[in-house]
Amino acid sequence: NVSWSSFITDAEAFSGVDLFELLHVLNRPANFPGIVLRFSARREILDLGILGYTILSSRDIQQAVQVMQRYHGLTARTYQANFQVLDGRVVHRQWIKPGFRGPRIEIDEEHVTGIWSMLRQLLPEEVDPSGLSLRLGYAAPDYADRYHQYFPGSVEFGHADTELSYPGDWLSLKIHSADDTVERACEAQCNRMLFGLGPG
Repeated sequence: NVSWSSFITDAEAFSGVDLFELLHVLNRPANFPGIVLRFSARREILDLGILGYTILSSRDIQQAVQVMQRYHGLTARTYQANFQVLDGRVVHRQWIKPGFRGPRIEIDEEHVTGIWSMLRQLLPEEVDPSGLSLRLGYAAPDYADRYHQYFPGSVEFGHADTELSYPGDWLSLKIHSADDTVERACEAQCNRMLFGLGPG
């Protein structure tokens, strides 16, 4: 009955490494397997605060994804993320920052589930979600069947890297809550927050 937002709030005393190590323990079969998938899938865009308002005010999916990438440092300290269009598909990847030794599965799960949760809330209802494709850079865990509960389309394990992809034409889809004035005001605030973090 705990939301992802309140879980993260309660866990703020942990450093990034400690948080993902805690999630790794909780994710084990004897505890709460699939806990990262479950919580991340329930995450609301507005859980991201001012960044969430910036995303919701974007004109289309492409701008929303660009905003998320530009201000990624406001939401994650353990990994860097990017996206690119390859062969007509948008491909999201992430890599763990140097010096971080956290458990990979939980980091990857948090990243790809967070992206899909955001897209699911932004895409028009008529979009067929089966165009989504998920490739995981690790062997299938004991709770692998749960991935299919949260990700439509294909889910494959055992790849060299983890990546989430979807049709490139999704990028041009309009967002019903788009508002240029709100987006500019919120993005200016995000810039101030990001600048306040310093080079680290």
